[in-house]
Order: sequence, then C-alpha cells, then structure tokens
Amino acid sequence: MISRVLAADVPAHIGARIRVAGWVHRRRELKSVTFLVIRDRSGLVQIVLPESDVPEETVVEVEGVVIASGQAPGGAEITEPVVTPLTEPAQAPPFDLYRPNLNATLPTILDNAPVALRHPEGACRVHDHCGERRWLPCRA
Repeated sequence: MISRVLAADVPAHIGARIRVAGWVHRRRELKSVTFLVIRDRSGLVQIVLPESDVPEETVVEVEGVVIASGQAPGGAEITEPVVTPLTEPAQAPPFDLYRPNLNATLPTILDNAPVALRHPEGACRVHDHCGERRWLPCRA
C-alpha cells in the first residue's frame, strides 16, 4: 500500500504514484474534464478526472500520478486518479467555502459552525461577535 502524502508535499512527488486523503473542497465541471480540489490539514491539491459525482465536503481518498501544472494549487496535480469515498456523500453547506468572502448571516454561520469554521473568514466573524475572548485564530 502506498503511504499517504499531504497536499503541501504533492509537488515533491512529480512523476510518482501517490495517495492523498481529505475533503472535497471544490468541484469544477467542464465539458470533458472534472477538477476536484481536495483539502487536508496542510492545504489543497487538484485532481483531474473525466467525471465525478462526489459532492463537496465528502471525505475521499485519491490515488494517482502527480504531474507538474502551473495552474494547479501548489504547481502540481494528480491525474489517472482512483477516487474512493470514505464517507457517505455530504450535504452541501449553505455557503461556498472556496469563495474569498463568507457571504452568510451570523445565525447561518452559527447554525453551521463546524463547517463555517473551515473558512478563514468564518473563524474571524465568530470572534468579532464573541468579544475579547481570544480562543479562535483570526487574521490581524
């Protein structure tokens, strides 16, 4: 079995067959190809495949070959993938985690806090409304 590689380390494995695991951060479908962006604790990695019906926020494991790509996060992407869902398909969150701004009301953010806190702005927004308690990471 191939050992797992973190997303941030994928560019160091150009030409090798590797295995990554994480959440489907974003799915982009074009006419003949689908891009899955997988998020793990270290960052993002792009997967290129003919088609996929795996919804965002589903936990998956992907095994494939790494190639260099200037347009992919980190400069590398995984091709010839075998995508294995590790959980049931996830329900789509009420907001897009891949957008730069979190466009949701505070009640929506609080009702969906486990997902909202995955967005960098979500943690700051909750912090702004919670006063001086410095228990959540926030940008300066």
